[in-house]
Amino acid sequence: MALSTTTPYGSAEPAFDLCELAIAAGANYVSRWTSYHVKELTRAILAGLRTPGLSFIEAMVQCPTNFGRRNRYRQPLDQVEYFKAHGMLVEKVRRMQEEGREIPPDTIVLGELARRNRPAMGVKP
Repeated sequence: MALSTTTPYGSAEPAFDLCELAIAAGANYVSRWTSYHVKELTRAILAGLRTPGLSFIEAMVQCPTNFGRRNRYRQPLDQVEYFKAHGMLVEKVRRMQEEGREIPPDTIVLGELARRNRPAMGVKP
């Protein structure tokens, strides 16, 4: 259980997945990457800018001054290593689910989570 400024003793509530919210809201492009995946994050930002309509890109980055200290990440690189060790591409997660394998609860699902071609608001098809 992670500690933060607003949850100094942890949270009993499950984490809120903003990418899933964006997908449910109809975003045309949704992806998630970390600061370890710089090249992929850069490509995702360009893809989001090129996609008409709403795009949502979650960039998970280290916070050494507050979150890192509260959660025993002594150096900024420690949290980047966590991203590397716990990140899993969405394709692999889906394959594991199809095979009936369990996904570890601390897995960070990474990659392009949605790409649609819905018309942007105010634009006639």
